[in-house]
Amino acid sequence: ALQRAVARRDDDDGPVRAFDPNIWLDPTGRLWLFWTQAVGHDAAVGGVWAMTTDTPDGEDAVWSAPRRLTDGVMMCKPTVLADGAWVLPASTWRETDNSARLVVSRDKGNSWEVRGACNVPKEARAFDEHMIVERQDGRLWLLARTNYGIGESFSEDQGKTWPELTPSPIAHTSARFFIRRLQSGALLLVKHGPIAEKTGRSHLTAFLSEDDGATWPHSLLLDEREGVSYPDGIQAPDGTLYIIHDFDRAGARQILMSVFTEEDLRAGKAVSGKARLRVVVDAP
Repeated sequence: ALQRAVARRDDDDGPVRAFDPNIWLDPTGRLWLFWTQAVGHDAAVGGVWAMTTDTPDGEDAVWSAPRRLTDGVMMCKPTVLADGAWVLPASTWRETDNSARLVVSRDKGNSWEVRGACNVPKEARAFDEHMIVERQDGRLWLLARTNYGIGESFSEDQGKTWPELTPSPIAHTSARFFIRRLQSGALLLVKHGPIAEKTGRSHLTAFLSEDDGATWPHSLLLDEREGVSYPDGIQAPDGTLYIIHDFDRAGARQILMSVFTEEDLRAGKAVSGKARLRVVVDAP
């Protein structure tokens, strides 16, 4: 409901647009609502805003005043590094060099600063929508959306410097994907189609890697239809995975949720008794 309330402001009259809301429960139990504000659709002059509540389960949650955290747009969830730093993947899209930025807080969200940024070659630029994975060897792995699919870069110094983005071996269309390290240490990736095959916005599939992304032998098909996109997700404390995506955003305009476990993913089908795939949770 909070996300829809922010998104609806895009339909209001006036020069300022509020868009791309995102919610995140931080390690302290505080709930964040992030969104972007800009004049028009210009990410280069936009800004990531946020407000928080310490009582997310309360019927009358008290929210902080909104505050501007950084320039750009943040379309993917923050990442918490092993040293406790919180990282926002904020981007100025294709409008500037070094657009895929890491905006870091060392004080549990009280202050934020740009630690570093990765440059996307001009001919490959799209919307970035980058995500960060901390690898077992200590490097940070940045994956970003490009006009050819998914690009990657690795930082050896915790995100201060990045080689220019190059194509990833993960085949993909130019669309958002989702990646996150799970409680087990495995990596979860949600993308369109097989790992090595480029499809359109169809066959949204969850993959599991137990070797830090070198191979993805386990998969679970979430939605095979055309017109599915923008996966996002969380893992609950009990290990259950919750993945959302949209379908037919100009027609049916549905938001769907799939619930499953690592056991289901490894089996490639529902075996845990918890799995519920492609459940409609929001529609006009």
